[in-house]
Amino acid sequence: MWHLVRYLLLAALLSLSSCSYVGKGVSVSNVATTTSTTTTTACTTELPYSASDAILMAQVINKESSASYEGKLAVASVIINRADYDNLSISEVVFAPNQFSVVNNLDTFTNLDYQAAIEVLTNGSVNNAYYFDGCHEDGLNHFSDINGEYVGAW
Repeated sequence: MWHLVRYLLLAALLSLSSCSYVGKGVSVSNVATTTSTTTTTACTTELPYSASDAILMAQVINKESSASYEGKLAVASVIINRADYDNLSISEVVFAPNQFSVVNNLDTFTNLDYQAAIEVLTNGSVNNAYYFDGCHEDGLNHFSDINGEYVGAW
């Protein structure tokens, strides 16, 4: 049942566009049709990630990010940047030793967490962050790139 809910959530999020998205183990279609001109428009975008990747990313976002949507996108960007840079899967990034302290407590996520995961998995990273830490007085995660240069705080 939970898999059906996740699939329907993915379908709802992707229905905002007029494309079909096909990922590993996932196929969600939305075809726009104009009846006055009898023109049908459809496109297909191949996603290199699965629905389980999006769920795993959303679970990490839920535990690691600030409440802001920008903070959620920033955490998702760290995950996707590491996956792309190091040629790893999402799960290899998340479960790499000493990377995400929350890996033993990945049980929940919100619709906003999932939306941020889908946005980054679909459109790519929103920044070049590779690291972050949340040990700051301002209560925000501070992000830096692969060279340790400050990217921002969210």
